[in-house]
Amino acid sequence: MFVLALAFGVLAVSALHSASDDTTSILHERRRFSSNHQRLSRVADDSVTTFKIALKQSGLDEGYAHIIDVSDPQSANYGKLWTPQQVASTFRPAPGAAETVSTWLTASGIGDVVERKGWLSFETSVSKAESLFNSTYYEHEDLQSGTLRMGCDR
Repeated sequence: MFVLALAFGVLAVSALHSASDDTTSILHERRRFSSNHQRLSRVADDSVTTFKIALKQSGLDEGYAHIIDVSDPQSANYGKLWTPQQVASTFRPAPGAAETVSTWLTASGIGDVVERKGWLSFETSVSKAESLFNSTYYEHEDLQSGTLRMGCDR
């Protein structure tokens, strides 16, 4: 089974499809493969795989200040490293973001959307994903390791 991580901002996903207009799409990110990768054949339409959508994080503009605060020997917070929970809480997506994207996925025929720490995960067929994300999925081989991964060129 392939796992594909897709990074979408909530606004980009909301603009990508609305309940009344399935023809509008916005290219959020273009993926470029290095010369060490070779695109092979298309992934079979009926292949079922897990897709993950990373929701846009909030508070990133304050991240540098937090790092400096715990790194400065003069700071009262010097050396007080954050727990994974503090990081997830500080940079969590905007309120309602997960619900907005989950609603869009459900309205598009995707069931069993799981949310965890700013990520949405779901299984669907490649043909459904291609329709949702206006994309075409191929197998890509890493020529050095021989590893196969699923990906799209746009």
